[in-house]
Amino acid sequence: MKKLLSIFLAVFVSFSLASCGEKAPPSSSSPKPNDSDVFGPALTASFGHVMAADSPAGKAADFFAERVSELTEGTVVVTVHPGSQLGGDRDMIESQQMGALEFSLPGTSIYSSFEPTLGTFCLPFLYSDYEEARAVLDSEEAASIYSVTENQNIKLLTTFESGFRQLGTNKRPVNSLADLKGQIIRIPQGDIYTQTWAALGTNGTPLAWNELFAALQTGVVDGEEAPLANFAATGFGEVCKYFAYINYAYDPLMFTVSNDFWNKMNQAQQDAVRQAALEARDKCRELNTQAEADYEAQLIEKWGTEFTHPDLTDFKAAVQPVYDGWDYQDTLKIIQDVQAKLG
Repeated sequence: MKKLLSIFLAVFVSFSLASCGEKAPPSSSSPKPNDSDVFGPALTASFGHVMAADSPAGKAADFFAERVSELTEGTVVVTVHPGSQLGGDRDMIESQQMGALEFSLPGTSIYSSFEPTLGTFCLPFLYSDYEEARAVLDSEEAASIYSVTENQNIKLLTTFESGFRQLGTNKRPVNSLADLKGQIIRIPQGDIYTQTWAALGTNGTPLAWNELFAALQTGVVDGEEAPLANFAATGFGEVCKYFAYINYAYDPLMFTVSNDFWNKMNQAQQDAVRQAALEARDKCRELNTQAEADYEAQLIEKWGTEFTHPDLTDFKAAVQPVYDGWDYQDTLKIIQDVQAKLG
């Protein structure tokens, strides 16, 4: 209840002066009067997410807010609340269900606790590279699978990316699967991650993203799995000495809007929001590609982070039981068919 109250208060505050870390589009601080029949009614919205403001996804969220203001001629104004200001992913999903929050950016794995079939997108070692992952997620088949969000009074606009998920540890470097055995690794909420990290021989511990830094600092967990961009932007180099490239999962960030807000917009505004979302998706991918080229050097220079590249043969073999026991084989078959068409 306290989480929901804080979200209501934050949303209220966002309609007055922007506080530290909150960004409203520079072209308009409040909705313009509706001067034509094309755009209207005048609306304000909050966009909450857990990512750092200067991460690729955080910058893409700000870009979206700016483009929406431009494309709707100021009749839709979006204020962005980064860094878990409105709570964790699950808190914000629940707020969207009730119409208390307009936009959010939860990981697909977190959303799978509401719609389990979506966890299929996060199966370990499912995608060979970024090109394949992006092509699958941009397909009509993926959109059809993601349409289950309508059951939660939420609509998917598109997906952002935070990159392939890697492994950061502070106990010892990981050069092989054997090095993982017995380590306590923070994992996101979602059955797919629980199954995957159990298969890899670790004690996977679900923990909210905004609680992770302190857990690493105090030794509650031995490591975490996250994309390189998230690891670097959140300052985890301070509390994780080792970083292993394992490319084990691509967990799409679901850029969603509450149906309550969607239905308040007219057709022209909806079209503009969709266009801005797709532009922001492409911006996010561009920024992520650029960032990954720089983050490793920055982490080495600032924190002395040690990077490893384990052979993944044993990792992939260890998670085969996750595939064999997966409850949503029909969804997996759809994704694999898309991959086959891609060649």
